[in-house]
Formats: sequence, C-alpha cells, structure tokens
Amino acid sequence: RIGGVCLPTVWLPITTLPHPSSQSIRTETLRLILDDVVSSLVVSGARTIALITGHCAQGHLSEMYEAALRGIDDHDVRIFAGAQLEPLRRPEVMDHAARYETSQLMAIRPDLVDVSALGETLVTQRDAVLGEDPRLGSEEEGRELMEQAVQAWSAWINSADGAGLRRHYQEAFDGLQPYVDAYYSGSWEEALLKWWSER
Repeated sequence: RIGGVCLPTVWLPITTLPHPSSQSIRTETLRLILDDVVSSLVVSGARTIALITGHCAQGHLSEMYEAALRGIDDHDVRIFAGAQLEPLRRPEVMDHAARYETSQLMAIRPDLVDVSALGETLVTQRDAVLGEDPRLGSEEEGRELMEQAVQAWSAWINSADGAGLRRHYQEAFDGLQPYVDAYYSGSWEEALLKWWSER
C-alpha cells in the first residue's frame, strides 16, 4: 500500500512465557540481530524501515524501540518499531492467547485454532491467556483488526518525521516504566519470571 518491500518473517522472541513448549532467544542475540538487519537494510538503500513484531512482551518491545533509536542515530534513517496492533493505540487488543490474538490467528491460520480444547475455566498459569476469553474471538474480528492495523501503520509511516519518532519512543518507554520499576533489575528474562509469578 505504501510502496514498500516486505521481508520474510522471522521468529526471534525474547521473554516468552515460561511454559515447557515456549522457545526464546537471549536478549543479547536479539540486539545483535536487530542491529545487523537494520545495517544490512541501510546498505541495501533503505531509508525507511518498519520492524513489526507479533510478540508484545515488555522486554521485547523495549529492545525493538532501542534498536530503532540506535538505527536512527547510526544511519540517519526513519525506523518504525512496534507490535502489529500497537499503532491502533488500543492496549486491550495487545493480548496473549486471548480474544484478539486468537481472532487474528482465526483470520490467517484457522487450522491452528481449537478453542474447544480449553477447559471450562481458564487458568492463567496453565492456559497463558492474558486478556479476554479467546472463545470470544472471531475470524471477522481478526480480519477487521488486521485491516485497521495496516491502515494505522501506513498512516504512521507516511506522516512521521524524526522528531515525531523520538516522541513516540519516549511515550512508549514511559508506558513501560511501571513494569520496569516493578520487575526489571538488569535482565528482561528475570523480569518476566518475576512478573509471571504474580499471575
């Protein structure tokens, strides 16, 4: 819609929830990869870069914002970083295994969704549902959310300048500050475990 090039998706989350089937990479690894991807894109001629994640963990988002700011400073480019629904400015839709994430998956890979496997009562530590009941989700809602997100990302990319991007990241960091104050002491992985122990 805006004349960009979409790169293949990659699966590189940090601070996934501590379930036996969760997979995660180290924070240091993510930092190196993001910096290398940005540098490589700049060498290829990119002047505007969007780093979009489907993983809304606080540490992961913070590292994305930091990588964007490093790239802006090091390469004099515009870098937009955030979660796929973040430009909608509706925090409730950035859930985990809940209504809105389930709706999006129903829209793109319905074969991976089986809400009938959920117990009658949801238990956070067992089901990892953080948000509204996933049984409230629908394919239609997922398609609508994704369309709204594409429009919001397009509008943001088409309108933001360097000063606007810096303001955005400062606001994003401010929004994460209560989590940082409560849980972070030098390691996003440790912060996640402290946070999860309270769920």
